[in-house]
Amino acid sequence: MRKNIYVLLLLSLVVFLGSCYSDKGNYDYEDVNEITVDLGGAKYTYVVGNVARLEPNITFATQEIAESELEYNWTLNGEFISDKRVLEFTVEKIASQVECQLRVTNPKTGLTYIGRTAMDFTQKYNLYGWLVLSKDEQASYLNFMTATGTDAQIYEEHLNVYQEQNREVLPKETLGLLEHFRSGGSSSNPSSVWIVNPKADKCVDLEGAAFTKDLVLPDAFLEPGFTDNLKVKQIAELKWLTVVVDQDGKAYTRKKLSEKAFHTGKFLSTPLTFENKEVKVDRFLIIPEMRALNMAFVEGEKGQHQRILALMDYDKQSAGKVLQFTVKQEDYDKNGFYDAPKLDDLLDYEVVYLGYARPRTTGLTDGTYVMTLILKRGSEYLYQEYSVNKASTSNQVTAIPSVNKSIHFGNLLEGAVIYTAPYINNRTYLLIAKGNDLYYIDRMTIDKDPIKMKTFDAEITALNAETSQGNQLGVGLANGKFFVLSLKTEGLGTILGDPDKEEAERYYQVSGRIFDIRYRFKYSNGWT
Repeated sequence: MRKNIYVLLLLSLVVFLGSCYSDKGNYDYEDVNEITVDLGGAKYTYVVGNVARLEPNITFATQEIAESELEYNWTLNGEFISDKRVLEFTVEKIASQVECQLRVTNPKTGLTYIGRTAMDFTQKYNLYGWLVLSKDEQASYLNFMTATGTDAQIYEEHLNVYQEQNREVLPKETLGLLEHFRSGGSSSNPSSVWIVNPKADKCVDLEGAAFTKDLVLPDAFLEPGFTDNLKVKQIAELKWLTVVVDQDGKAYTRKKLSEKAFHTGKFLSTPLTFENKEVKVDRFLIIPEMRALNMAFVEGEKGQHQRILALMDYDKQSAGKVLQFTVKQEDYDKNGFYDAPKLDDLLDYEVVYLGYARPRTTGLTDGTYVMTLILKRGSEYLYQEYSVNKASTSNQVTAIPSVNKSIHFGNLLEGAVIYTAPYINNRTYLLIAKGNDLYYIDRMTIDKDPIKMKTFDAEITALNAETSQGNQLGVGLANGKFFVLSLKTEGLGTILGDPDKEEAERYYQVSGRIFDIRYRFKYSNGWT
C-alpha cells in the first residue's frame, strides 16, 4: 500500500513539472527586454535657488519602449520628488552627498530597473574654479570663473562677486588674494579667501561658500588699535600659523588654537624674530603639500647678503619657529656651488624670483619639493635649485643643492612675470611672460634659450598653474582678458574653453587690468 502511494506521488510530481514546463513555454520563451538606467555615474553639483535638471540615459536590450509606456519614480534620500522622465526641481537648501535614485518600471512585465547618482546642493560660489583679481581707476574686482569639477575645461563667468555679495566696493589699492584651508575641510565646509590690502581694516577674509566678509584683520589682533598704523604687504596662512608682513618687512604671527578652525587665537604686536633679531621678510613662498614646512622666505635687505629661512608649521608647539636650512658643504661642493651664493648667504645678489615645483620623478605627496631661485648681480643672472626634504622633526629642515647655472636670457627677465609650474610631473617648466609674449623652458635645460609658447593681444600681467593636476595655466592680461592654457605635453599652449569658438576667442573678460589669479581648490590641497 505504502509503495502504491509513493508511485502516485511520483506520477503527480512528473505531471506537475510537465505542466510548469508547458506553461513557461507559453509566454516566457522570449528574451526579457532588459532596461539600463544610466544617470551619469558622477556626482552633480547644483546651486541653491537654481533649477536642477537631470535627464537619464535609458537603453533597452531588444527594442525601444515608448516613454509613455514606462513609469518613473525619482527620490532624493528616499523621498519621492517626481514621476517625470526628466527630473527638474528647484534646489531649496544646502546638502551634500544626497542620493538620487530613479526607478523605471515596465507595467507589462512588472519589472523595475534602478539608476543612482549623488548630488551636492551648495551656495552660489561654493565651487571650483579660477579667482581673478583686476582693477581700474575706480576699484578692484574679484571675479570667479566657476567649474563643477577640478578637471573642467570650460568655466562660467561670475564678475564683481565681492561687490555683489558685500554691497560695497573693493578698494583699488588691493594687493592680492590667498585661498586657505583648515583640517577637516569638505565640499560643505570649504576654504576661505583673504583679500590683501595695505590698510589693515580693508584686509578681509571671505567665507568660502558665498564670499561674504567673515573677518576684518584688526579683529584678529590682541590689540586691534595696533593695526591703525600697520601697512600690510602680504598675508600667509598655514595650518597652525597666520603671518602678516608689513611694508617694512616685519612679520606678525597668530598661532591658532585649533587647526580645524580659521580664526582662533590672536596676533601679537611683537614682530617675528630669529637669533634674537627681528626678521625682515622680503618675500615668502607657501608650499601647500609640505605638511611640516609650509613657508620659506627671503630675509634681509634686497641685494645685501640676504638669506633663505624656513618658518616651521610642524605642529602646534613648533609653529612660528624660524630655522636656517641645513645644507652639507660636501653637497654644495659636488654640485658646483664653490663661490656661489648659498641659502644662508646670498652675497650681494638680488633675489629676482623664488618658486617651487614637485620633483621630476615622483608623485604629488612624497614630502619633498624643489625650491627654485633666480638671482641677479649687475647683468649676471644665476639659476639655482634645491631639493628640500619634509621635516621629520621641528628642529631641522634639510636642503640639497642640485643646480647652479648661469642663464643667458637675462634681458628677457627684466620686468617679466616669472612662474615655476609647481605640480607637473615630468614637465618641469619655467614660464616667463614678457610684454605680450609667453615663453617656456624646461628646467632640465635651463641654460638654453626659452621657447615662445604664445603671443597675446595685450601685456601678460599674471600667471598661475597651481591647479589640481598641474595641467592648466591661467593667464591674465592688462586688457582684462583671462585665458586657460593646457600644460599637458601633447597639448602644450592650447587655449582651453568652448570648442565651438575659435581658439583666440576662448577667453573670459573682466573689468580693468588683471593683477592676481589663483585656482580655487575649495578644500584640502594637501593641507589636511
